Amino acid sequence: MHNTLYRRADRVASRVIGSDTVLVTESGLDVKVLNETGTYIWQTLAAPSSFEQVLSALVGEFATAEAQARTDVTQFLEALVERGLIERIDGESP
Repeated sequence: MHNTLYRRADRVASRVIGSDTVLVTESGLDVKVLNETGTYIWQTLAAPSSFEQVLSALVGEFATAEAQARTDVTQFLEALVERGLIERIDGESP
């Protein structure tokens, strides 16, 4: 089944510091610090993942209501796409 997948952008470097992750674009012009939840999502995106895979992993890891998590994950992924930190790709869901 075709699905939109999300993956980390190739030109982004990341470093985990404690429970946070710092993302830096290749140009060094964009820096983003992710909290523990954002770090978990970033780690999930080590392999291309669908929205539902990210959501399911997050709800399974953190004590959060699925409805709220769905809204939060949507906003988070869209913000990272807009900043060029992750990319949408079409493909087969793993």
